[in-house]
Amino acid sequence: MQNSSTLRTSRASLLARQHTLHTLIAIAITLAAPVVALADDFVNRVNQPFRAIRTELRSDSVLLPVIARMAAPPVGVDRLDRARIIPAGSQSWAAAETWAQGDSQQAVLKAIHQVTQEPDYRIAFGFGQPYGAQGVPASQIRDRLYTDLGDPPLLSAARHHYLPAFERVACLVNVEATRLAAAGDPNAAIDLLIDWVFFCRQIADREFAVEVIWAMQEMSRSFERVRDVAYVDSLASSPTLSADRMKAVIDRLEERGFLGIERIALPLADTIGAEQVIARVYVERAGINKATFGSTLARLGSSDRPLRLFGEAAKWDVIADRQKTWFDIRDTLSKITNDWTSRWMLDAFDPRMTQAFEYRSLDASSSVIQATVPDLSEIFALRQVLRTEAVATRHALAVYCAKVSGGQWPPTLAAVRPIWIQQLEIDPFNPRRERGARPPLEYFVPIRDTRSQFGDREVPRPHDISIVTSGQNFSRQIDDSQFILYSVGGNGGKDWARRVQNTADNIANADYLAWPPILSLQRQHMADSGQLK
Repeated sequence: MQNSSTLRTSRASLLARQHTLHTLIAIAITLAAPVVALADDFVNRVNQPFRAIRTELRSDSVLLPVIARMAAPPVGVDRLDRARIIPAGSQSWAAAETWAQGDSQQAVLKAIHQVTQEPDYRIAFGFGQPYGAQGVPASQIRDRLYTDLGDPPLLSAARHHYLPAFERVACLVNVEATRLAAAGDPNAAIDLLIDWVFFCRQIADREFAVEVIWAMQEMSRSFERVRDVAYVDSLASSPTLSADRMKAVIDRLEERGFLGIERIALPLADTIGAEQVIARVYVERAGINKATFGSTLARLGSSDRPLRLFGEAAKWDVIADRQKTWFDIRDTLSKITNDWTSRWMLDAFDPRMTQAFEYRSLDASSSVIQATVPDLSEIFALRQVLRTEAVATRHALAVYCAKVSGGQWPPTLAAVRPIWIQQLEIDPFNPRRERGARPPLEYFVPIRDTRSQFGDREVPRPHDISIVTSGQNFSRQIDDSQFILYSVGGNGGKDWARRVQNTADNIANADYLAWPPILSLQRQHMADSGQLK
């Protein structure tokens, strides 16, 4: 047994250690407080725009609770590429149709409609959920329908958990559009798709690049799907689309209305996140803070795999001595940010747009920026594609309106104005703008308008189109029962839609096809080749 003197000594030693520990904790808290406050300042900057959305006009409050109750899509429509192309009556269709008609799924579709009807963007719904857990309902955190910034909050470590949920909703919208069209109501199918476009337009007003990229891509896909529904209707023996309803869609998609593609701002949360990381891993007016460099940057790639943090931190620590100084890294970040923001306001054919983006010149000494900021130049190309998809959809519907109303395809594209569309819009990819020129999309009806391409003794043939997609390449023939509407595409040249590849890239001899929609032609090809059953 220990004597009383030994016990007193042990107790005194324990108290001393506890006092030292408490002192260290207090110092750590004191030192950490400015860092946490600084982190909160960056997060507050990114969240500031959402505070302007009135509580009763927050679409996230309406939509996220019902998305949480959605049933998972069945096999066959559980990926968006499948959900867009599956025809009614195929092997997987019965399960897909039953799923789309379920009460929980119909509640989601009803909520989408509710938050997308106001045409005035100044008083319309907006997606106002802040980034991080603060101010987000506990139920949305539990259901993983929020943006997780970690602890302490780090913008560059953001995990947007609602984006996979939005992908499932996109599958639902496409299945329901197919169901409505197959049930004899393609007008309702198109209205639903436009509702979805307008919700995605709300996400395009978010602050992170990954959100804006998702929104632009999904808007473009949905525009193509609108034309797809109209094209399938045009093939029917008794088309049911209403010219008046399509005209209402054209008016709803007017650029000065809610759609407003030109109002989409360049997302800057990623560059603000880089500022936050720089403040955390650098010693002000000096160099790298080795105490925080590796552990902070390791979080960016290991947020979902915490066991990898130590290994990732060690990799970052190896390159710490090769990084720019505090002054130089801040100047570099400012340089690439100013390059993007100044170009965002330029015309697509401004000479400066042919120059390489500053981001492409980053080297290993700017690893902090490369790790925190994605290459935003992708968004410039996506915006050009989105512009083209919107123009193509308005004009394709106008041409179909003329056919439904007058019984034949209009003689020229200009013939659809001003009844079905107020004025012809410029092809966003066409660079010929000399002396105020406004070149529209290219339009012709095969055989009817291509007789001059054949000799006097030749019988005019249908138009051959070679289609290049990310999944497969194939060819289709289009006769005079349809029209062809196309943009000159990334190469800026008129190539008669003989080869089409719907991309912003400069592809030799390739155009951007609006009608017939590539999606529709791909479905026909897959059905003919036995890939769709």
